[in-house]
Amino acid sequence: MNAQSLIQRVVIASAVLGAISAALMGWYYGALSAVSSLVGTVIGAANFALLARLATTMLDENAPGRRRAGIFLGVKFIALVTIVGVLVINNIVRGGAFMAGASAVVAAITVVGLFNSTAPDSTDSPKDNTSSGADR
Repeated sequence: MNAQSLIQRVVIASAVLGAISAALMGWYYGALSAVSSLVGTVIGAANFALLARLATTMLDENAPGRRRAGIFLGVKFIALVTIVGVLVINNIVRGGAFMAGASAVVAAITVVGLFNSTAPDSTDSPKDNTSSGADR
């Protein structure tokens, strides 16, 4: 599985979990909480997708634009903190519901990582050269 397909799976799983979060928030706390949860999921998923692409570019020694990706990563961080700060401080979104939506992305990363992983190849793992006293 390549990085692009992994990013797509996480974004799709985020959308599903975010919709569930928004439905629950809407049911228990009202429409503003549902919208806040959706906004958190959208911002979280966009942040993840962009972060994954930038990190992939920065870590690939042969990729063009590595330095540009690093600079853009810093700009993205500042923009993310500013946008979330403005949304929460000005009470445009409810902070708790927003974080519930953003947490859906974290849960999606975990779910995709657990259910889409493959078993490691035994030839890739280093051999353990330590032995216990009973082996001697």
